[in-house]
Amino acid sequence: MMSSATDAVRSSLSNAPTILESAVPFVLLAKVIGSVAGSLISLAYILPKGRREAALRMAVGVVTGLIFGTTAGLKAAEALGLLDHLSVF
Repeated sequence: MMSSATDAVRSSLSNAPTILESAVPFVLLAKVIGSVAGSLISLAYILPKGRREAALRMAVGVVTGLIFGTTAGLKAAEALGLLDHLSVF
């Protein structure tokens, strides 16, 4: 015999949106696009000597953008007073 709490959890999980119905893929896509764009700007500003150096700079820029992009964006939004206008994602 199942408890009512177990039934409540199961019903809420069955009504939960799937990964394709949520905004998570779109947020991740926006982060990737932003970090790639930032890396390309960095590459154009300080031209690398060869392909290997360019690839390394691009990879470092993308990873750095994915890791620190959200934090930097939130700090900028706080400084500009825009935190009240941001969504949860």
